[in-house]
Amino acid sequence: MGSLETWGALAATLLLIECIIFNLIWLGLAFGLWKGSAWLRNNAQKGLVKVSEYLTLGQRYTRQGQSIVASPFVRMRGRVAAWRATRARLRG
Repeated sequence: MGSLETWGALAATLLLIECIIFNLIWLGLAFGLWKGSAWLRNNAQKGLVKVSEYLTLGQRYTRQGQSIVASPFVRMRGRVAAWRATRARLRG
């Protein structure tokens, strides 16, 4: 079939190829993370400004929605208070 040296050389070659591919994958991941973190560091301020604008807009919509939901109850409470005051004045 072959000598032990041949099979050893073949196994060493396959392991070397596997190690090279594994290291290339890790190198690619490290390079991508390096470039991605650099891009993030450069553009974080713009993103924070945009987020701040959207948070302000969201707070405005939330307040507007709360006032729309709460306004009928506030008006009804005012009417009830007026009716009670009128009834108290009529009773004397």
